[in-house]
Amino acid sequence: MLFICYFVAIMAIIQWNCRGFRANFNELGLLGQKYNPQAICLQETHFKHSDSVSMRPFTIYHKLPLNTERAKGGSAILVRQGVIHSEIPLTTPLQAVAVQLSLFKTITLCSLYIPPSQDVSSNDLEDLIRQLPKPFILLGDFNSHNPLWGSNSQDQRGKRLENFLLQNDLSIFNDGSNTYLHPATG
Repeated sequence: MLFICYFVAIMAIIQWNCRGFRANFNELGLLGQKYNPQAICLQETHFKHSDSVSMRPFTIYHKLPLNTERAKGGSAILVRQGVIHSEIPLTTPLQAVAVQLSLFKTITLCSLYIPPSQDVSSNDLEDLIRQLPKPFILLGDFNSHNPLWGSNSQDQRGKRLENFLLQNDLSIFNDGSNTYLHPATG
């Protein structure tokens, strides 16, 4: 699902579970041209540890799953060259990467991918957000279901995530629209 967040008419941040950076390289280029984003947060990048990745005019920061040489999972943030930014070092078992950007004000972006098979604890999420300078925006694919973000059902992970959001006074940037569209059926 593609999510575009406009802060000011000329500034945009894109979030997308791309299911493969290389497989969708052309589409990423088109999105970059159409929306001229300052940053793009990606999930399921499918990079390998041995890969060298680049995309002009962006600087790429990424986090891969541990202990695998297969191209799967992963999270990345692409920052447009010329945008003042710095990577935020994270200590987490989660597939998360973060940068601090100076746009109209300084904000932190964190791109997170949680695979469906990974059991994520509230402690892992709380440890992650403690490392993020405020204000921050956490964008990602959480593989959870909850009506709060447009799902028709709620699963255990969705309930845990809802509790995490409430306990940490976090807001959801969603108007109730579905956050997942099946590729074959839309």
